Amino acid sequence: MKILITENQKHLLRLVGHFSEIVEEQIDGYKLQKGDFFWCKYYDKDGFVDNVLNRSVEELIDQNWHFFHDDTEKGGATMDLDLLFDYGRKNYADQIVDVYKRKCRK
Repeated sequence: MKILITENQKHLLRLVGHFSEIVEEQIDGYKLQKGDFFWCKYYDKDGFVDNVLNRSVEELIDQNWHFFHDDTEKGGATMDLDLLFDYGRKNYADQIVDVYKRKCRK
């Protein structure tokens, strides 16, 4: 069986590495915060994971504006980004939950 991958899918695959860097930067940013953490009041651990991943996807889109806003067959405007969320949950959810638990102890 032969699987055909479009150019925009290839580009998105290359962006997964960039997405990983963004998620890791987000996690590191939360680790370095000191003081009162307002986000502990607004999120449970699952909501916090979703928030970090949403912010990471938004950052990836902002940094690759032309690709994600190109509605031609070479662009990513119509791509389903659930794969990025699934990738983020599978690879980073435990780290994000760990940060939440350490920073939001009561």
